[in-house]
Amino acid sequence: MDELKLAHEHLVFKWSSLDPDIKYSEVVASINVNKVTPEVITQITELLRETMPVHGLKCALGCSDAAGCNWVAFKGIMSTHTFRDVLPPETIAKYPDIDFDIMCVNQNPVTKEFFILNRITIHIIANVINYSDYLHTQTHY
Repeated sequence: MDELKLAHEHLVFKWSSLDPDIKYSEVVASINVNKVTPEVITQITELLRETMPVHGLKCALGCSDAAGCNWVAFKGIMSTHTFRDVLPPETIAKYPDIDFDIMCVNQNPVTKEFFILNRITIHIIANVINYSDYLHTQTHY
């Protein structure tokens, strides 16, 4: 039992329908890893994008919490385009205050379909609130 190597972290990948009329969500991958890295996230995401269509599922959007390794994987490794590259100019013109030059879109080299990579900032907000609550519970001298 002493030789048994335990995971330090666990990754879960979930598929959910973008269609509000379809109430469906399924865990499609679950893996124990010693350390979550951008490369691990990239590899699993790409494998899922390649194999899910075999089962009749299609991937159009990848979301993760805004942890550094997730954002590095999305923005630094997987992204091939910006929103400016893929959105119609009329849409971009309607929102002059939005930065459309952030690398957050991946184009499949074979199908040429786009895959949006998005970090969920609600986790950042939750972390700030939790940390704030933590600070308020500490005794200050």
